[in-house]
Parts: sequence; C-alpha cells; structure tokens
Amino acid sequence: MLSKKQEAHTFQGWEHVTEFIYLRNLTQKEALAEAKKRKGRILTNKEIDSLIQQDILNPVIFPLWTGTHLEYDEKTCKITENNKTVKCKMPDKDGWYEQDKFGLPFGKPSNDGNKNARYLWRLEKNSGLVARWYLRWDGWYRRFVYCYEGPSRRLGVLILTG
Repeated sequence: MLSKKQEAHTFQGWEHVTEFIYLRNLTQKEALAEAKKRKGRILTNKEIDSLIQQDILNPVIFPLWTGTHLEYDEKTCKITENNKTVKCKMPDKDGWYEQDKFGLPFGKPSNDGNKNARYLWRLEKNSGLVARWYLRWDGWYRRFVYCYEGPSRRLGVLILTG
C-alpha cells in the first residue's frame, strides 16, 4: 500500500505512527468499531485527499471511508473529525467547489479546471462518513467527494495506529 520511503516522505511529523491498517468491505459502523478496537483512527478526508493527489495510495484499495463525519439537512450542517464537531455551510447542489479547511468542497463555486477544487456529491440530507473514490486514469475522479453514501454500504478503510 505505502512504501517505507513514501511513509517517511508523506507523513513528516507523524513519527509516532507505527502502522497503517487497510481493511475492506466494511460498513461505517464496522469501520468505526475496527478503528476503536485497534486504538487507532480512520484517516480524515483531507489526509486521504493529500495521499490521492500525490499518487501515494494504490487505486485498488478504493473506495474508502474517511474519518470525516458529516451530518446535514436543508437547514444545518455539522462536521466531526477527531472528536471535534463544528458547524458548516454546505452548498445546496452537486458541483465543483473550492475546498474548506477539511478538504471538503464547501467553498466558492469553481470548475474542473481548478486543480484545488473538489466535486461535491450530496443528497437533501444525510448523516455518515464521507467517502472517497479514486481511479488513477481519470484526474476528475480523484477529486470527487461523496457526502451521501449510506451507512450499510461496504467500503474499505485506512486506519492509522501508533
């Protein structure tokens, strides 16, 4: 999944990290339980995005759950990462947007020509982990952020321990 050279290069300042664990075919609940059981955490959307953009992760491990939990409806939006919850403003429709501090496409409207923009996929309301998909051959897919996957959907997960 990651070479030792890539780990050292990509995760400078993460010397306490001892291991990445990849598990596949898990629901959101199972992914969260595995992270807790292993005394680790699921990589956040922004961390996974960084690895995608650097071509560090092998595309065969995707799609992945992220450690970024998003709860939204027509009136409210909350992001939870690393046990911290903040209110957010989410665009009303799918499309290209600039990233916010979580790497989510919740900024100003943009377009596919902006390499720092991400494509938002959403529903009217949802509560769950953000998902990332990635196909190496298509630069657009590496920038898609899925804010609508159901909790029973089975995806992979990358757990950070240390």
